[in-house]
Amino acid sequence: YTKGTTPSPESLHKKRHLPIKGPLKEEFTFPAGSAPFNSCHASTIVEVSKGHFLVAYYGGTSEGAPDVKIWLQKYKGGRWYTPIVMDEEPNVPMWNPVLFKLPSDELLLFYKVGLDVQKWSGSMKRSYDKGVTWTQREQLPPGILGPSKNKPLLLRNGHLLFGSSVESWNSWGAWAEVVMRISTTLAVKSPYYVLTSFVYGMEQVTPDSGRTWKQYGPVYVKAKSSNHLMVDRVGVVPYLLNFPTQTQVGIDGVKLRDGRLLLAYNTISRGVLKVSLSKDDGDSWQDSLTLEETQGMEFSYPAAIQASDGLVHITYTYNRTQI
Repeated sequence: YTKGTTPSPESLHKKRHLPIKGPLKEEFTFPAGSAPFNSCHASTIVEVSKGHFLVAYYGGTSEGAPDVKIWLQKYKGGRWYTPIVMDEEPNVPMWNPVLFKLPSDELLLFYKVGLDVQKWSGSMKRSYDKGVTWTQREQLPPGILGPSKNKPLLLRNGHLLFGSSVESWNSWGAWAEVVMRISTTLAVKSPYYVLTSFVYGMEQVTPDSGRTWKQYGPVYVKAKSSNHLMVDRVGVVPYLLNFPTQTQVGIDGVKLRDGRLLLAYNTISRGVLKVSLSKDDGDSWQDSLTLEETQGMEFSYPAAIQASDGLVHITYTYNRTQI
């Protein structure tokens, strides 16, 4: 293990006995008590170039407080830079930023603005110079919320697939939104079907103006009200995997270049954060690493990417006070 430029979490010194090989570096993005906010949550990470990363999250007095803003930090030259404000709205909180880089190197930042989860709407910003400057806030079209927490998936045809959701009174649902041309924020929401506790978007594309349709897959969806993942494969009815994830938590994953799937998730509570690997496209999983395990604390909302050098980077909330 290597020690970072800022003090590392206590869990770094715990025994790591599970089968992920290679050096592991853990560090906070800012020292405790140094940030201009009391609470932060819902981080997202993107690689801008080799050794250059951006991390965003929301921070303020507490989740949902009117002073909650979107914050951005840069990692470059082996160190973290001070958090800067990416966007704010007077007396209205912001939520759940999501960073993504297009093949053109354009950076996208999606996030929510609203008095509460039931009333928020989707917004985005863009950067064409590696995150140095950003465009003004753009409102997403009515009915399109954008990614709820995790990074989009870039499809073979260039479309972006957003994992989205809604939390209305006594009724929560999840679906997929397909953005066809991000340059004009033209988006269409796919039809959705209810399966047990899931509301699931069945994504299909047409190469011939609607004469024939083909379904993408597999797509994995986790519902907040269920301890299961749902899988949809091409030409197969969706089915459920009994996966030990806790409700009311966030997960994130990435398909590694060697073909394996990596998933970061909480188990019995937000006090346990683990990483599992799958060699068979999610049919089975191997518990591979425990990142955190302290009951009574919170380690939640992981975000995972594989960088250009092959290393996996995971950011997450550390007890609501640090990333």
